[in-house]
Amino acid sequence: MDVIARYHSDVGNMVSAVWRARWVVGNMVSALWRGSRWVLIALNGRSMATDGEWQEYLTLADQMFVEVADDLTRVRALSISDGGAPTSRQRQALVARFPDRQFPVAVVTSSRLARGIGTALAWFYPAIRTFGPREFTRALVYLGIPDAEVPALWRAIVEANERISVATVLEIGSQTGLSRCASH
Repeated sequence: MDVIARYHSDVGNMVSAVWRARWVVGNMVSALWRGSRWVLIALNGRSMATDGEWQEYLTLADQMFVEVADDLTRVRALSISDGGAPTSRQRQALVARFPDRQFPVAVVTSSRLARGIGTALAWFYPAIRTFGPREFTRALVYLGIPDAEVPALWRAIVEANERISVATVLEIGSQTGLSRCASH
């Protein structure tokens, strides 16, 4: 069965809809959430980020550092991935661009590849921790997000996910009950 026929036969299937959305909108979406901690959010599909998408992420990181006047106690990063991650060249650019800016980073994924990349980055950036989707609450604790702010952060994640449809976000929402927060 060719791809088009399979897509049309599975229109009601969420996985098919997620697959189709990836072709339309790209591999990575970045967002910045401002609470008591500022969280740089990266949502990754199954493919590696393009250089343009990675540049958007780095530009948003630059903006965040300016806005918090380099107060790293206020800065966090959260990546939720279906398997996509920065390429080797992109990881090198990250380390070179921010060599002295260490702050907590949580990578939430069930992908072995993305977890491995998170582990490799931790060699140079020890503040990175990887978590499975079922450990999302632990990731938020690691980032120091107060319970009262979790619904607002989740709404920002869901809003960003509307541009890419990362299945791991949907999985986290259904497993944690946070999907109910997105509509409030």
